Amino acid sequence: MRLNRRTVLAWVWLCSSLAALAFSGSGNAANGKSDTMAQLQQQVVANLAKGKDVSALIAKIRASGITPSRVETRNDEAAKLQKRVADFHQTLRSVSAANSLSSSALSYVLDAYQSLQASQALYKLHLVDIKQALAKTRLPGEYEARRQQAEADFDQIYGGLTQILDPVFTAALKPADNARLLADDGYRSDAYDAIKDAVTYLDEHDTHLDSPILRANTLPYRQATLSQRAPVLTPTIQPSYANPSDQASPAQPEDSTATVDAPFSDEILAQAKALNYDYIRIYEFVRNNIRTEWYAGAMKGAMGTLRQKSGNDVDQASLLIALFRASGLPSRYVHGVIELPIEDVMNSLGVTDPVQATTALTRAGVAYTAVVRGGRVAVLDIEHTWVSAYVPYTNYRGAMVDASGATWLPLTPALKTNQIVAPSGIFATAGLNADTLLTNYLSQTQS
Repeated sequence: MRLNRRTVLAWVWLCSSLAALAFSGSGNAANGKSDTMAQLQQQVVANLAKGKDVSALIAKIRASGITPSRVETRNDEAAKLQKRVADFHQTLRSVSAANSLSSSALSYVLDAYQSLQASQALYKLHLVDIKQALAKTRLPGEYEARRQQAEADFDQIYGGLTQILDPVFTAALKPADNARLLADDGYRSDAYDAIKDAVTYLDEHDTHLDSPILRANTLPYRQATLSQRAPVLTPTIQPSYANPSDQASPAQPEDSTATVDAPFSDEILAQAKALNYDYIRIYEFVRNNIRTEWYAGAMKGAMGTLRQKSGNDVDQASLLIALFRASGLPSRYVHGVIELPIEDVMNSLGVTDPVQATTALTRAGVAYTAVVRGGRVAVLDIEHTWVSAYVPYTNYRGAMVDASGATWLPLTPALKTNQIVAPSGIFATAGLNADTLLTNYLSQTQS
């Protein structure tokens, strides 16, 4: 498919007036809020018609108790439990290294085991909270399936540990029997055997993988030699926002599901929450804070793009989709061919010569075709990836007080105008060469 750049930018301008949140009004009448909500909606529409600011009214609607369907930031119970298990594992290893088990050592192990049990109980409660929260949303069943899998993994691994230790430790954890059993040589011998079995069990179920250390000789550094390639024009598929049948159909469960490139990681969820799950703020965050780079295909995903604050069109689309979906907004990828003026491409690359621009795209592996008009390269047809979001828009023209009238709208976060600052020449002034510095750095083992 082909999009004229003016059409793309017009869509982007249109989407800049989209609503901050998509509300679900179910259950309001039961809470006695239906009349107040209707009045607020009428005020919003009336003020919009007069061209007035409606931000205060939107704030009242948000405070009325209606909340968007979104994924809340995860707490740290799982991380605490993982650390507690690792610490307990190390404690058991240290104790089992001795030839026998003293009363003080056993008492220390029992205290650590009680702490582990407390963390296990909190994690189980955390899973129950997630189940109850998911039951109140309209999210796809994949989320509950993932929660069930996490609970099954928990029961399998940590349940096996308790089967080894509980038969021996339970009696000593009772205050009435603790002192007597700690002084009992026979009991300490049984506890020592259980500890050794627990160490073996945890060794077998240790999922921690040490990260390999990458050294200079394992990082190849060379100039890529790629041939210029033209964009793929077939098959032609109409995107959701240009297809009448898709416009009339609701979003699919896959449009709200996490993927490898657009995960619901802690960082993604935290960023969505920091932006108040506001669709406009999310779009502006990606568009204004992520620097556009040129390379072919997905390389960083949403996580890498968020961390590095840079990425190409595919990776910026992944970040935007991840933040949208984490905020309850269905969205999907669109891949096609767009027409960009050569001046815009040069501006994005920071060059002043059309030949330099096309050479850079070729070396980056980006598919393009140069279009000559008036005896010069005027525009480039470039393969590009952007986002189609299913935004409630029709009824209130961007001030979303209800979730009806949703429509698919395109968003192109990677198309942006840059202000190029000329280099200062500090390297040349200092007599330094960038290639030499880089070669020397890569040739040495870094600590």
